[in-house]
Amino acid sequence: MKTLQISLLTLFVLMYALVNVQAAPINAASPAKDLKENTIKASRSYTINKFIEGVTSGNTKDFIKLLDDNFQQTVAYNGKSVTYNKSQFVKILGMSKDIVMNCTTTYTVVEECDDLSIVKVEMKFPTFVKTSYVTMKPDRADEWKITNVSTVYGAEA
Repeated sequence: MKTLQISLLTLFVLMYALVNVQAAPINAASPAKDLKENTIKASRSYTINKFIEGVTSGNTKDFIKLLDDNFQQTVAYNGKSVTYNKSQFVKILGMSKDIVMNCTTTYTVVEECDDLSIVKVEMKFPTFVKTSYVTMKPDRADEWKITNVSTVYGAEA
């Protein structure tokens, strides 16, 4: 009986730790966030974390400047696709300012080299999944800018 109690206690402690680790903000460890705005050098991880923060919680502060001037977003849904330029994307994003999405977000680096990075961002909602492929490249100041976002919607698996 004592072994069962210890096993259950251990299981609950592990579950508690697992839940708290997953609930941590994606960019909690980003030291660049604590720096003043004029000293931030937008790294790949900083840029993708700001993108995720912008689209999932409506926090667009410092995010818009990370979009390339020729930025485009393409959204495919139900056999149709729509393309937005930077100003259209910013306008749409502004409509969801400070609205926190009911989703779990993860990202995976698909490809990465000195001149290009492609990141897959999955936003899992209760009834569907929004998958975005974010393409980034460094500008002349070696700050990473988002050049393209391709988004597709699918049913929850």
